[in-house]
Amino acid sequence: MLQNSHQIPIQKVTFPASDISNVSVLRLDAIDLHLGGNKYFKLLYNIDELKKENHQTIISFGGAYSNHLAAFASLKSQLPEKRFIAIVRGDVSMVEKSITLTRLYKLGVEINFVHSQLYRELCENFNHEFFNQFENRLILPEGGSNQLAVKGCQTITDYIPATFNHLVLPIATGATMAGIIRGQQSNQTVHGIAVLKGKDFLQKNIETFLSNGEKTTNTNYTIYDGYHHGGYAKVPENLMQFVSDINQLNDFKIESIYTGKMFWAIYDMVTNGIFSSNDNLLAIHTGGLQYLHID
Repeated sequence: MLQNSHQIPIQKVTFPASDISNVSVLRLDAIDLHLGGNKYFKLLYNIDELKKENHQTIISFGGAYSNHLAAFASLKSQLPEKRFIAIVRGDVSMVEKSITLTRLYKLGVEINFVHSQLYRELCENFNHEFFNQFENRLILPEGGSNQLAVKGCQTITDYIPATFNHLVLPIATGATMAGIIRGQQSNQTVHGIAVLKGKDFLQKNIETFLSNGEKTTNTNYTIYDGYHHGGYAKVPENLMQFVSDINQLNDFKIESIYTGKMFWAIYDMVTNGIFSSNDNLLAIHTGGLQYLHID
C-alpha cells in the first residue's frame, strides 16, 4: 500500500511566542491526504487479511466526518474488485454536508445509513443478523481499531530514532498508542493526549490491546486527559487561534480535533516544566487533514 514509507519526514516545530526548541514532529500526514496518518498503519495488516482470506466484501463504520472512512474509501481504488460497505450513523441528508460521504460515493463505496441505536448494536456485535446480507465479509471496527491495527501501528516506531526519549500522540481509541507502546525503545516514554473525555475507557482499551497481542516488555506510558477542551470535536476559540498560529509558523498543517490538542498539550507541558530542556520530544502527526482541503 505505502510506496514512500521510507520518506516519512521528521522536522522541528516552531511554537507561537515561545523559544521551545526541543520538539520535532513525525509527519505521518505526509504519506497521503486521505490514506496517510495513523489510518494507513491501522489498515496495513487488515488489508493483508482481506487479501489472504479472499474476502469479497469489507465493511466498516464511522460518522459523516470520519477520517477512518476517508482512508477506508481510498482503498477502493486499489481494490476495485472488492465490495466496500460503510455503515454510517445518520441519514442520507448528511451527504451534501460532508466531503467524506460525497467522496465515498464517488469512489464506489456503498453507504448504509442507520440510526444511532442500531449503529451501536452493529459496532458491538459483528454477528448481528444485519450483516447476513453481505456474504464472504471482513468487518473492521469503528476507527479501524483492532489487534491487527495495533500490529500495524507498531511499525510506526520503525521510523522513530532512539534519540527521542518522549513520544507524544493524540488518542481517541488507544489502538495507535498501544502499537507505539509495543514498539517503543527502552529509553522512551509514550504520552497519549486524550482528545475526548474518558481516561478510564482509554486505559482499559490500551490494556486490552496490549494483553491480547504479543508480549510487551516496555510499557512506559502516560495518558493525559486534561487537554480535550470539553470533549471530542470541542474546539474553543483559543484552541482555534493556537492551531492557526502553528500553521502559520510551520510548513506543515495541523487540525483542531486531534493534532491541535496534542500540540497544545506539548506547549503547556514544556512551558510548565513537565518536560525539561534536556528532553527530546517527538510529536506523532496522525493526519486528519481532509477538511483543510490540502492537496
